[in-house]
Amino acid sequence: MDTEHRHTFYRVTKRNPPDAEFYLTNQDRFPEGQPDGLSEEGRLTWDAWSFYDSEENARKRGLESTHLGGKIVRFHIPEGRGITWEPPDDEGHVNVRGDKERLEGCLDKAYVVKVRP
Repeated sequence: MDTEHRHTFYRVTKRNPPDAEFYLTNQDRFPEGQPDGLSEEGRLTWDAWSFYDSEENARKRGLESTHLGGKIVRFHIPEGRGITWEPPDDEGHVNVRGDKERLEGCLDKAYVVKVRP
């Protein structure tokens, strides 16, 4: 029996399984650095992946921002494996940071749901 403590997070995606673009942070996308005039929130999330603490909160985000995709995937992230996260904000948003390959290994491949059920 697996007794390892894990946290479960959800993210909207265009494809299942998610493609390489899914695992890029803004820092990866824009190596020249943060643009002038970036909001405080933008600065705090620059090097993080955006996840949600529940399927429901991920669905809300997906319905608000349809360009993110039409599917929700789930990740089970074990503690102490080089991936960190901050407590969720009031909307359930969670900043996740760490090694991309380790994160990919946390994908629950058996789980995918539609943003619009």
